[in-house]
Amino acid sequence: MSTTEKQSPPLACTLTVGELAKQTLAWSDLAPAALTHKRIEGGAATTYPLTMVDQIEELANRESQCCGTWLNVAVTRLDATVRLDLTTANPEGVALIHSMLGDLGDT
Repeated sequence: MSTTEKQSPPLACTLTVGELAKQTLAWSDLAPAALTHKRIEGGAATTYPLTMVDQIEELANRESQCCGTWLNVAVTRLDATVRLDLTTANPEGVALIHSMLGDLGDT
């Protein structure tokens, strides 16, 4: 690799098997509540009802702690919704992001 090429961060998670199962369930429980889902550069952006902001922020915080070496997590409160952006510089991570969010297609 040349010095001008950027190396992608490895896909790594610090969760135990049990913690990973719990986190995966939390993401799958969240997926049906999504109002919109769209692909963005390096990941996806999803919106949820603003009433879910505490749940979204808690899940985003946990995800940042375990996968923060390769995953960028941003939560933005909007007027009546909360937007969750998950992005990565690792091309292999984009598919993982879409699976975490339920890959609802672009809505």
